[in-house]
Amino acid sequence: MKNRSQHNTAILLFANSASYEWQWKKTIPKKELFEALTVHTLSVIEASGMPYFHLTEKEQFGDSFAERFSNAIQWTFKQGFDQVITIGNDSPNLTVGHLLQAASNISQNSTVIGPSSDGGIYLLGIHKSNFDSVTFKKLPWQHVSLLKATEERFSQSMCSIFKLDALQDVDSLSDLKQFYRALKGSALFWRQLISKLLQRTGHFNAFTAWLYDSGHYSLYHNKGSPLSFA
Repeated sequence: MKNRSQHNTAILLFANSASYEWQWKKTIPKKELFEALTVHTLSVIEASGMPYFHLTEKEQFGDSFAERFSNAIQWTFKQGFDQVITIGNDSPNLTVGHLLQAASNISQNSTVIGPSSDGGIYLLGIHKSNFDSVTFKKLPWQHVSLLKATEERFSQSMCSIFKLDALQDVDSLSDLKQFYRALKGSALFWRQLISKLLQRTGHFNAFTAWLYDSGHYSLYHNKGSPLSFA
């Protein structure tokens, strides 16, 4: 755990290590992409000033994703926090503002949902009084119906739902292409990272060809974000 303070809200980064992720996602050319996402996410978390925990595969326990995720949230509550904001490492557009907005709304007894463009969620902010591990584990995790099911689940409780801006998760090459299209010229970090890493792999020529075919010619001026995370 880092940065402990008097905050009653903790951020839970539920994300495996880059080496572990890369074992299962060989379509991603370099594990540095996972590492960059995690480093970037941690920098955003630390800038929020809130205490946080980063639970990788080494700290997680349970037989399924749903069980491991539920256990991680329960564990965070047991550390003395009443409110938890859970995120992954695959939303490069996540900002400090999203985290602070989530914390503010949880304190008003709202469950906060950050919807992702693929039908999932990139953030869930919840008070421990609104958390039930049994129903939580029954949600369709890692499925396109997750957002809808999560909204329905929490709308049945006494708390209100607050939705943040929708963001894109970067989980595949297709997601990367969409993220590339949406990048603004100021996204220099991601531009440089992608350009550098792809030049060290056999994916560079194919990716460059896609850029020219689709009318995106700015790779050499650098571009941003990962190539297939998750």
